[in-house]
Amino acid sequence: SPYPDYGSYVNLVEATLPIYTGGRVTSSIAAAEAELSAQKENLTGAYQDLRLSVASAFFTVLRTDDMAKLSREAVERLQAHVDNVSMLMEAGRVGRADLLRSEVELFDTERQMINATNQYEVAIKQLNDLMGLPLDTPLRLRGTMSYVEFPYTLEECIADAMEKHPKLTAARWIVEQSKAGVQVAASAKRPQASITMTQTLSSTSDWPGFRKDNFLAALQVQYTLLDAGLASSQIAEAKENVSRASLNRDSVADSIKLSVTTDFMGTQEAALRIKKTASALDKARESYEISVFRYDQGVGTNIDVIDAQIALTQANSNYTQALCDYNIAVARLENSMGGLPARTDPEFDKKPKDKKSGGE
Repeated sequence: SPYPDYGSYVNLVEATLPIYTGGRVTSSIAAAEAELSAQKENLTGAYQDLRLSVASAFFTVLRTDDMAKLSREAVERLQAHVDNVSMLMEAGRVGRADLLRSEVELFDTERQMINATNQYEVAIKQLNDLMGLPLDTPLRLRGTMSYVEFPYTLEECIADAMEKHPKLTAARWIVEQSKAGVQVAASAKRPQASITMTQTLSSTSDWPGFRKDNFLAALQVQYTLLDAGLASSQIAEAKENVSRASLNRDSVADSIKLSVTTDFMGTQEAALRIKKTASALDKARESYEISVFRYDQGVGTNIDVIDAQIALTQANSNYTQALCDYNIAVARLENSMGGLPARTDPEFDKKPKDKKSGGE
């Protein structure tokens, strides 16, 4: 050859296929799938928390709107009373002190109306913020606050929460992930087998060296006899992770039970207040009408009318607040349960359940 030999050119292509890993690969896949499922449940929980925040803001808007309307009605009633007192004073039936006292009460009620209107505007902006809308977006909300008796018992609520609450389900998936981690750690004590295929392409004269080839297939088996206790310590750590994950799952379950119980009692308390304040409202309205009639007939006092007006306004406020508290309490209870009972959930069977017996 007229050209000198400058050396050899070698290209090596190698592929390794594991055929037995002692459960390392399958356990790693199971751990990754469990972690993904836990993250999905956490996402569901975050969605439900946001839903609760929006629901609470929605009912707050309805409450402040009702309060603003009640304040305007109170101003109208007091304005009518002031006009009536003014006419009676001109007729010489009452003194100027009655008119001054009525006007003072009217000014204070107008102040309350301004404050209630401002609270409504703030509530609208807070709702817009939670929904991701510009703060000045005008809203026309549909629906009113109402009382619908919650149809489930405390035991049913707790049982349903234990089945499907996303935070508890996520904690269960973490337990499954930790168990898979034990198998991953244990694989270090087992033999590893793989097939390696090597294709060699080489040349002593031409670059890049594809003239000659040599194919080799080999079965490789590896087993670690001595590792200074490394594998055993990793297995012990993985088992400890299972214990911590199990304790966290039990702690989450107890926290959910407490939240469900607390929120359920909150709905019962608010429902009782609705009934009591509704009765008080009827009596306050009747008392106000009687006070106005007695004052017109000259047998009642101006203070009686003003006190009855204040009591009526307070009764209206208490009833509206009780309705708002009940609806928010129901929304909180639904959130504590992980959603309203729906045992036909198609995804339910895919979620891990706590074992009735056996250690974890």
